[in-house]
Amino acid sequence: MILADFLRPLRNPTSIRLALGLACALIPSPLVNAADSSPARVPEEFRAHIGGFLGGDYVVEMRGSVITYTARAKERGQPARTESVTPTTAQWREFRAALDELKIWQWKADYPSKGMTDGTQWSLDIAYADRSLKAQGRNQYPGDDAKASGQPVPGKTFQRYLAAVKNLHGGRDFE
Repeated sequence: MILADFLRPLRNPTSIRLALGLACALIPSPLVNAADSSPARVPEEFRAHIGGFLGGDYVVEMRGSVITYTARAKERGQPARTESVTPTTAQWREFRAALDELKIWQWKADYPSKGMTDGTQWSLDIAYADRSLKAQGRNQYPGDDAKASGQPVPGKTFQRYLAAVKNLHGGRDFE
């Protein structure tokens, strides 16, 4: 046998076979997460915001492994409410799957307003080891094809994104 045969991974991609004389040893591979062979499901950076002049203002931001949720009431002068939550591995996995399914990685960087100066502003800044996105909009939202929807109200794609963010932090308002 040649050395390459000994270094070829076994059927289980979480192990690597190494030759040790006439014996072989299975050593966990540092290249693959044993529980999940897909890309990292917890982002390195994450901040999402949505709010407007007449409505509430919401920010979801990752700080370490904790999500900080800040909500400012629709009524002016009310104090902001801040809560922290640590999403489970399953919540992070579902969140990433939703982002991939919505094809947010194709979203443009800016969805500018067409004629309106007040209304709803939103932003998303997210970075994983394999993908990242910085996008924002003012009264415009990405549609199914990542182009601006042309409407001053969120369409189905953007509503599904909002629902994914909401699910990540335990169903608190984010609209």
